[in-house]
Amino acid sequence: MKRQFLQPKDMWARVENGNLLYVPVVKVHGTEHAHVYLAGQMAREVAGPIVGIGDMRAQIRKTCETRPSRRSSRSCSARRGRSCT
Repeated sequence: MKRQFLQPKDMWARVENGNLLYVPVVKVHGTEHAHVYLAGQMAREVAGPIVGIGDMRAQIRKTCETRPSRRSSRSCSARRGRSCT
């Protein structure tokens, strides 16, 4: 399996001694599909309440909508509830 470690330019990066220590997006390519793992992203409204408690689709949709600049660098949609690539 191929892994891609993605660091969007508009996100804070933890770097020590020239080494990137934390990557918020990892894309793992399988033979027929890819999985995208997001870390440090929150499904929250601007005022703070969590969106979609118990509803993964709503949480993924909100996470993708919250970062439109990230969405432009990778296609991100809530189609079928979990498609961020």
